[in-house]
Amino acid sequence: MLDRLGRRHRPAQIVEAVTSARAAGFRSVNLDLIFGTPGETLVSWNDTLDRAVALEPDHVSCYALTVEPGTELGRAVARGAPAPDPDLQADFYESACERLVAGGLVRYEVSNWARPGHTVRYNLAVWAQAEYLAFGMGAHRFRDGARSHNRRLLDGYLRSIERGDSATAGSEVVDGWFAEVERVFLGIRRVAGVAAGQAGDALMSSEEGHRLAAAGVIELAGGRLVVKRPLLTDHVARAVLALAPP
Repeated sequence: MLDRLGRRHRPAQIVEAVTSARAAGFRSVNLDLIFGTPGETLVSWNDTLDRAVALEPDHVSCYALTVEPGTELGRAVARGAPAPDPDLQADFYESACERLVAGGLVRYEVSNWARPGHTVRYNLAVWAQAEYLAFGMGAHRFRDGARSHNRRLLDGYLRSIERGDSATAGSEVVDGWFAEVERVFLGIRRVAGVAAGQAGDALMSSEEGHRLAAAGVIELAGGRLVVKRPLLTDHVARAVLALAPP
């Protein structure tokens, strides 16, 4: 799987890295896992999960492999190679939920599990519309109600820095109804959900909201909108984005 993803490290180096991090005194150690590479099986994925849990990490992030333009995988798929199978990825995700929880980690966000006291503050801050800075090529920031991103290509980024100019390539103001909709579609990534507010109430009263609630996908409990089936979080987010302003 590492070879197919173009990764240069070997499985033994993962163990070495975790061991070294512990020996160096790092309080929190995270493992990133990607599932759904073409050719991966549920058996091999479960083996990956079991080996990860055996290392006793404090935090684990699991992401479904996506085909991005400009990558080797993207070029291979364009040439006719198999793409990730979403049905298999759903099975892999459900298996991750079972094995990671059994290993003592708690899911607090769609793609993240942690032991008590080791949730990632940055993750939770982003889903709560908190501010963050950007450093480096293609990095994004959110400050004073505006989101912006830096230049993506190295040459252009360096030219801006060397001239003493801003490396910002574009920005948008997040306000009004868009800010309210964003608050909800970001907040529903958390297991705790998000205060319903205008957008949440609008979703629950819409035709799509009724359908999602009847299917057990979303729930309004104590004034909070919660996604009960995390695999469909992106679908719910698209439904929120489609809401018309009041």
